[in-house]
Amino acid sequence: MGFWDVAAIDIGNVALAGVGLAFVFWQVRQARGAAEAAHKAATEAREVMTQRVTAADLGSVRANLRALLPQLRAEQYESAWLLCQDAREQLVALRSRWGLDALQDRLTGAIMTLAETQNILEGDEPQSALANMERIRATLDMLVEFREDALYSAGEGNAHEQRSG
Repeated sequence: MGFWDVAAIDIGNVALAGVGLAFVFWQVRQARGAAEAAHKAATEAREVMTQRVTAADLGSVRANLRALLPQLRAEQYESAWLLCQDAREQLVALRSRWGLDALQDRLTGAIMTLAETQNILEGDEPQSALANMERIRATLDMLVEFREDALYSAGEGNAHEQRSG
């Protein structure tokens, strides 16, 4: 083999290496784009799941509050207090949930209403808790709004518009 034959092989190897390197860079770039798209999709899925789970949890709180009203009417104050406590604990857990920053004031108001109701139930005149029933109903209405907001922002907007329109 002559000098020129070896030089041609080396130039060919360098050219082939260059093409291979360009192909590797192209593959890395595509993989990075795919990874970014997967990350974005995972983040969106997490947000939707959080919103739907939140809507379900708000429905559970609402059910607890609905069960509370008959307990107050029947003067079963201890069980009413326990239902209040359950609802409060659920709402406190919701406050720390990712994605609910916009609802913090409403959640805090609902928690305070339930705390005041518990204080009345623990006091000397628990029957006055019936006077607090309107506030509990307002809390129920607020929770319905939370739930609707959570469902609407989770992509259920068409269902919300059909119900209200």
